[in-house]
Amino acid sequence: MKRAILLILLLLFFPLVVNAASINDTKSMSLKEALDLEGIESNYKYNYGKKDATIYLFMGDGCGYCQKFLRYVSSDSFIEKYGNRVDFEIYEVWYNDNNTLLFQKVAKYFETTANGVPFIVIGDEYFVGFAEAFIPEIEKALDKEISSTKKTNVIKEVKDNPDSINPPDIEEEEENPDEDTTKEEDDKLKERSKKEIITLAIIIVLAIFGSLLVVAILVILFLLNRREKKKEEEEEKKAKEN
Repeated sequence: MKRAILLILLLLFFPLVVNAASINDTKSMSLKEALDLEGIESNYKYNYGKKDATIYLFMGDGCGYCQKFLRYVSSDSFIEKYGNRVDFEIYEVWYNDNNTLLFQKVAKYFETTANGVPFIVIGDEYFVGFAEAFIPEIEKALDKEISSTKKTNVIKEVKDNPDSINPPDIEEEEENPDEDTTKEEDDKLKERSKKEIITLAIIIVLAIFGSLLVVAILVILFLLNRREKKKEEEEEKKAKEN
């Protein structure tokens, strides 16, 4: 009986493992890996020399504007100008919850929301969306970071201080003709948010149900134990009388 009770308690109180998203488990890609993922052909070849700046890119697999940005940074003209001096750290956020959490925290760092991709970080500046009109500002930010003696690494700062930067609530932004994100991309992000809310609700319900189940079983075990003691007392009393 005692072994059965112990086994039940162990099963009930065995910790429930939930695959919560963590910025310590993110997975980044090189530019070459991102080009391969999106099926983009390019003459780009990684140069292992010293890099003077890093472009951090948050993208979605299949995002049209992300692909446009990837074509731009892998173009012959960009390679000729920056190829040997710029490194890339790329995070896919539509199908990787850990990368999504990092994206949200980086957006929060810049006091904005993680509502659209591509989200490009260069030094202490960021860009949402991509169009040819963005190129002068992007290259200006690159030139600034390359010439700077003190490099800015927002990703490292966010990862080193994850608790100080809470992810923002994903809210619907007003339509902006200058923001080059498609309706399809926004819909995917909203759908991901709905799934996360549903998952959280299910976890809460299961936790409540599990707690009630634990209480019920403990009460039953208490009553059974009490009944056994009472039976033992009665048998002991009869034995004394005899």
